[in-house]
Amino acid sequence: MHDLRHTYATLRIDAGHNIADVSKQLGHHSIRITIDTYHHWMPGSAKAEVDQLDLEAVPNCTLCVPSDQTGDNDINVTV
Repeated sequence: MHDLRHTYATLRIDAGHNIADVSKQLGHHSIRITIDTYHHWMPGSAKAEVDQLDLEAVPNCTLCVPSDQTGDNDINVTV
């Protein structure tokens, strides 16, 4: 049963659901318990580290994202 509970929490947090709602559903008396247990599953928690790895892997790569004014949502990568 504990594994199912952990999987449920992990899937919700990974999907970006509100951590306070997840905490309440798990019955934690404090959101701190939920954050301490599942912080590594929170989206964006390691973004800076991943960005740094990208820069080291392909140092001459530039990521070009068009402005919202063009209406183009594609991401173009130039190496």
